[in-house]
Amino acid sequence: MTRLAYLDCIGGVAGDMVLAALVDAGAPQERLVELPAALGLPDVLVQVSRTSRQGLAAARVDVVDTDAGRRTARPVSELSLAIGASTIPAAVKQRSMAALERLIGAEATVHGVSPDAVRLHELDAADTLIDLCGAFVLLQALEVDRVVCSPLPYARGLVDAEHGPLPSPGPAVLELLTGASFVRGGVRGRARDPHRCRDPRRGVRRVGATTADVPRADRVRCRGPRAP
Repeated sequence: MTRLAYLDCIGGVAGDMVLAALVDAGAPQERLVELPAALGLPDVLVQVSRTSRQGLAAARVDVVDTDAGRRTARPVSELSLAIGASTIPAAVKQRSMAALERLIGAEATVHGVSPDAVRLHELDAADTLIDLCGAFVLLQALEVDRVVCSPLPYARGLVDAEHGPLPSPGPAVLELLTGASFVRGGVRGRARDPHRCRDPRRGVRRVGATTADVPRADRVRCRGPRAP
């Protein structure tokens, strides 16, 4: 029997939302707490706690980088090296590298530079590594075979970026979500983080499915309120 995770993205999708939803779905939070050490990030802590939104209990995941204030945008080669040298499982490592490569490719395309020249200004390096690798670590722990994502709410507006004000969704997000389904949303501003929208063809097998489209299977429904 196929075990399937359905991401019900009623308010967009971001790394902390996905990690918290997977923890609430039953993934062991210890896997996240141990992840910085596995990735060689001694100054990073992953904190998992409980919170409440509109009276509903939910998990909350915070990535704390005690050295973040002294760091500048890192070349993406450092992120690739960190994943390659990590002690995370081989399958998780492979999927994380593929996701990072898609993110790098999208950023390179919209900025008109080579992949080697990409620097992740808006995405903290440590946070990106935890979000990418953490999602695959938890999916593996849940023994999920397939991930399906609902249509994504489309936000409008501007966000402040390193290069100045940019339309939302940002160009890199739209590049990654080519072919995905959207619905009109009431959110203004950013509703998706680029490292979570890395590619509808990597990790997430289908973007835009409703629960009626999902075959009967052993489902893990992931739906987590975002902490402020």
